[in-house]
Amino acid sequence: MKLLKFSVLTLLVLALFSCSSDDDDTETVANSLVSIAENNPQTDGFDFPVDQGEMTGWKEPPVAVDENDANFDPSSYLAQRSDGIHAAIDFYKEDGSDAGGTALWSIGAGIVIDIVYDRVEYPNLHDGSDRDVGWGNLILIQYDYLENGVNNRVYGQYAHCKTIEVVLNQTVARNEIIGTIGGTDGKVGSEFDNHLHFELRTTNLKADAWPQSMGLTTVAAVSEHYAHPLDFIRAHRP
Repeated sequence: MKLLKFSVLTLLVLALFSCSSDDDDTETVANSLVSIAENNPQTDGFDFPVDQGEMTGWKEPPVAVDENDANFDPSSYLAQRSDGIHAAIDFYKEDGSDAGGTALWSIGAGIVIDIVYDRVEYPNLHDGSDRDVGWGNLILIQYDYLENGVNNRVYGQYAHCKTIEVVLNQTVARNEIIGTIGGTDGKVGSEFDNHLHFELRTTNLKADAWPQSMGLTTVAAVSEHYAHPLDFIRAHRP
């Protein structure tokens, strides 16, 4: 009888702990949200962020899950790295040449809802926070689109930009230049290999949101808030 009571009590404690943990994750995500733009015009389709055509000349990382996968690539979507799950595609030049300074295109018609300025590239616009650390210049654009008669919404995050050519609350057209690719990360004297880190989110997370920081430590949890950028774009071409 005592054993039964102990087992029931243990299960109750574990259940409460599990609920508390889920609530904590939900709260962390809620604290990472940015305001949605109302009355945003719908885009008529989506294109790639690095080329208006078919990404000619750009490397597409293989699908990889973790470091035990023979095809593991830390720049691929949902790769499990030491700093958490990589919910993005990193775009590099296929021939290994420097991508720095290359034009960056908006994947659709939308509105800029969040910008983070790198402290080195834009000292006069940097807000004094650490939002740029590890990221550099960031642009977040809200995209609304119609699918099967229903209005849907996604958010494109463009990271490690060299320059930012848009301002907050600006409306942009599909294939409009919004900046250039570069190697900023918010730290003086250090830089990434020049590439575009691009995320497509289904939740209105702030530009600098990162899965692990929000308690999203499993592929299932990350997939509730992010979509595979290339799969989505290819399924929604104009």
